[in-house]
Amino acid sequence: MKSIKFYKFLLLFFILTGLTFISCNYIHDNDNDEFQKDTTKGELKTDIKVIKLNNAKFVDVEILMAAGKLKITDGADNLLEAGFIYNREDLKARIKYNVLDEKGTLKIIQPSTDNEYKIKSYKNIWDLRFNNNVPMNMLIKFGAGDADINVNELLIKNLDLKLGAGKANINLKNSKILKKVDIEMGVGDVTVDLTGDWEHNLNVDIEGGIGKLTILLPEKVGVKAEIEKGLTDINARKFIKDGSLYYNKSYNENKPFIEVKINTGIGQVNLETR
Repeated sequence: MKSIKFYKFLLLFFILTGLTFISCNYIHDNDNDEFQKDTTKGELKTDIKVIKLNNAKFVDVEILMAAGKLKITDGADNLLEAGFIYNREDLKARIKYNVLDEKGTLKIIQPSTDNEYKIKSYKNIWDLRFNNNVPMNMLIKFGAGDADINVNELLIKNLDLKLGAGKANINLKNSKILKKVDIEMGVGDVTVDLTGDWEHNLNVDIEGGIGKLTILLPEKVGVKAEIEKGLTDINARKFIKDGSLYYNKSYNENKPFIEVKINTGIGQVNLETR
């Protein structure tokens, strides 16, 4: 018992120590290594950005945000229609977009900030709207804060999320072409909505951190979940348990199903059907 408690304490210490620096240094942009120090609170500034598709047939999207509030949704007429609210110049988002052979590469980056950056001195809000009709892969690196990621109406094929500290709601309900999801949790509360009438297979890999993970799953579409348990409480009352595997009553390997693999950390994992 003592060894388990020591392991838990040690793991918690290392993770929390690493996350102390997330809000400051989570994103490093090699093109912007030097910034003047600015310890003032600053007045709010607003930027509106519109990125046209420019004949791209497929787009790789990278969203790299160190700290703040992140909202991602659909409904843009162009590839991207974005609003940014911030109170420090070194929080100003940079956007890079180019197209080569009908493939676009879009990067939205918050440059690295000074180590003395005080968490209470900033305001940083990103509102990103993407086009519903453009196939894409999406990578999101989010350091600390609140993330509201509603991308179920977008044509995302592969989604990769690396989350630091805070709360994240991820809506992937009935995504049209989504095939693969990778999520790395840090510390906080993460909810992933995978409900809907899925007509194709979906693979989801989740690396647990510290906190609560809730996965909303469909009742009428097959689900197979494999959970490698760490120091975690697992709540899966409506699932059939077979060792580390959990199945719902609709699971049939000959029909479309959702396969979830979870390597838990410390906290709680909830599998809920709706």
